[in-house]
Amino acid sequence: MSNVSAPSQDDKTLGLIIWVGTIFTWFIVALVIYLTKKDSEFAQDQAKEALNLVIPAGGVSIVLSILAGIIPGVGFIFSIAGMLFGLAILVLCIMGAIAVNEGRAYRVPFPLPIRLIK
Repeated sequence: MSNVSAPSQDDKTLGLIIWVGTIFTWFIVALVIYLTKKDSEFAQDQAKEALNLVIPAGGVSIVLSILAGIIPGVGFIFSIAGMLFGLAILVLCIMGAIAVNEGRAYRVPFPLPIRLIK
Protein backbone atom coordinates (compact mmCIF):
# COMPACT_ATOMS: atom_id res chain seq x y z
CA MET A 1 0.00 0.00 0.00
CA SER A 2 1.16 3.52 -0.57
CA ASN A 3 1.85 6.30 1.91
CA VAL A 4 -0.92 8.49 0.52
CA SER A 5 -2.95 10.25 3.22
CA ALA A 6 -6.72 9.78 3.54
CA PRO A 7 -8.30 11.38 0.48
CA SER A 8 -10.85 14.18 0.57
CA GLN A 9 -14.10 13.90 -1.37
CA ASP A 10 -12.54 15.99 -4.16
CA ASP A 11 -9.58 13.61 -4.30
CA LYS A 12 -11.89 10.60 -4.50
CA THR A 13 -13.81 12.29 -7.32
CA LEU A 14 -10.57 12.98 -9.20
CA GLY A 15 -9.52 9.36 -8.70
CA LEU A 16 -12.85 8.17 -10.07
CA ILE A 17 -12.50 10.49 -13.07
CA ILE A 18 -9.01 9.08 -13.69
CA TRP A 19 -10.07 5.43 -13.72
CA VAL A 20 -13.35 5.91 -15.61
CA GLY A 21 -11.62 8.30 -18.01
CA THR A 22 -8.96 5.68 -18.62
CA ILE A 23 -11.65 3.32 -19.90
CA PHE A 24 -12.80 5.82 -22.51
CA THR A 25 -9.70 7.85 -23.39
CA TRP A 26 -6.91 5.35 -22.64
CA PHE A 27 -4.21 7.58 -21.10
CA ILE A 28 -5.38 11.14 -21.88
CA VAL A 29 -7.43 11.86 -18.73
CA ALA A 30 -4.83 10.36 -16.41
CA LEU A 31 -2.06 12.33 -18.10
CA VAL A 32 -3.96 15.63 -17.92
CA ILE A 33 -4.71 15.15 -14.22
CA TYR A 34 -1.14 14.02 -13.55
CA LEU A 35 0.20 17.19 -15.17
CA THR A 36 -2.31 19.65 -13.70
CA LYS A 37 -3.24 18.45 -10.20
CA LYS A 38 0.12 18.70 -8.44
CA ASP A 39 -1.60 19.72 -5.19
CA SER A 40 -3.46 16.41 -4.78
CA GLU A 41 -1.19 13.60 -3.63
CA PHE A 42 -4.00 11.04 -4.02
CA ALA A 43 -4.83 12.13 -7.58
CA GLN A 44 -1.14 12.14 -8.52
CA ASP A 45 -0.74 8.63 -7.13
CA GLN A 46 -3.76 7.26 -8.96
CA ALA A 47 -2.86 9.01 -12.21
CA LYS A 48 0.60 7.40 -12.07
CA GLU A 49 -0.95 4.00 -11.41
CA ALA A 50 -3.37 4.38 -14.33
CA LEU A 51 -0.60 5.55 -16.67
CA ASN A 52 1.64 2.68 -15.61
CA LEU A 53 -1.18 0.30 -16.48
CA VAL A 54 -2.34 1.64 -19.83
CA ILE A 55 0.87 2.81 -21.50
CA PRO A 56 2.51 -0.67 -21.52
CA ALA A 57 -0.90 -2.20 -22.26
CA GLY A 58 -1.13 0.02 -25.34
CA GLY A 59 2.14 -1.39 -26.59
CA VAL A 60 0.95 -4.95 -26.05
CA SER A 61 -2.30 -4.16 -27.88
CA ILE A 62 -0.41 -2.76 -30.86
CA VAL A 63 1.83 -5.83 -31.06
CA LEU A 64 -1.15 -8.19 -30.85
CA SER A 65 -2.95 -6.25 -33.58
CA ILE A 66 0.07 -6.37 -35.87
CA LEU A 67 0.53 -10.09 -35.27
CA ALA A 68 -3.16 -10.72 -35.94
CA GLY A 69 -2.85 -8.96 -39.28
CA ILE A 70 0.39 -10.42 -40.60
CA ILE A 71 0.36 -14.07 -39.56
CA PRO A 72 -1.89 -15.99 -41.92
CA GLY A 73 -3.93 -18.85 -40.58
CA VAL A 74 -3.43 -18.18 -36.87
CA GLY A 75 -4.03 -14.45 -36.78
CA PHE A 76 -7.43 -15.06 -35.19
CA ILE A 77 -5.65 -16.40 -32.10
CA PHE A 78 -3.92 -13.05 -31.67
CA SER A 79 -7.25 -11.30 -32.26
CA ILE A 80 -8.86 -13.31 -29.48
CA ALA A 81 -5.85 -12.68 -27.22
CA GLY A 82 -6.18 -8.95 -27.92
CA MET A 83 -9.87 -8.96 -27.02
CA LEU A 84 -9.21 -10.86 -23.78
CA PHE A 85 -6.35 -8.50 -22.95
CA GLY A 86 -8.62 -5.49 -23.53
CA LEU A 87 -11.27 -7.05 -21.30
CA ALA A 88 -8.68 -7.56 -18.54
CA ILE A 89 -7.65 -3.88 -18.75
CA LEU A 90 -11.32 -2.87 -18.57
CA VAL A 91 -11.82 -4.99 -15.43
CA LEU A 92 -8.70 -3.48 -13.80
CA CYS A 93 -9.95 0.04 -14.52
CA ILE A 94 -13.35 -0.77 -13.00
CA MET A 95 -11.62 -2.22 -9.93
CA GLY A 96 -9.59 1.00 -9.69
CA ALA A 97 -12.73 3.14 -9.91
CA ILE A 98 -14.43 1.14 -7.16
CA ALA A 99 -11.39 1.32 -4.89
CA VAL A 100 -10.86 5.07 -5.20
CA ASN A 101 -14.57 5.72 -4.75
CA GLU A 102 -14.22 3.95 -1.39
CA GLY A 103 -11.20 6.12 -0.56
CA ARG A 104 -8.55 3.43 -1.04
CA ALA A 105 -5.46 3.93 -3.18
CA TYR A 106 -5.70 1.31 -5.93
CA ARG A 107 -2.77 -0.85 -6.94
CA VAL A 108 -2.86 -3.10 -9.97
CA PRO A 109 -2.93 -6.59 -8.44
CA PHE A 110 0.06 -7.89 -10.37
CA PRO A 111 3.50 -6.39 -10.86
CA LEU A 112 3.93 -4.85 -14.26
CA PRO A 113 7.32 -5.42 -15.84
CA ILE A 114 7.59 -1.75 -16.80
CA ARG A 115 6.77 1.11 -14.42
CA LEU A 116 7.34 4.12 -16.64
CA ILE A 117 6.30 6.69 -14.05
CA LYS A 118 7.61 6.37 -10.52
